[in-house]
Amino acid sequence: MSHYYYAYHGPENTSAFTTDMGYGLSEKQRWKYERVQPNDKVFIIQKLKE
Repeated sequence: MSHYYYAYHGPENTSAFTTDMGYGLSEKQRWKYERVQPNDKVFIIQKLKE
């Protein structure tokens, strides 16, 4: 069974999201990242200033 997660890439970021740059997780957010398993779905919600 797949689980669904989302990450918010908000206006404090100056460029579009890319996995090449890493996820920039704080220690408080790391627990969610560590729960993701193969076949899970992760949605990146992006809202840049421009």
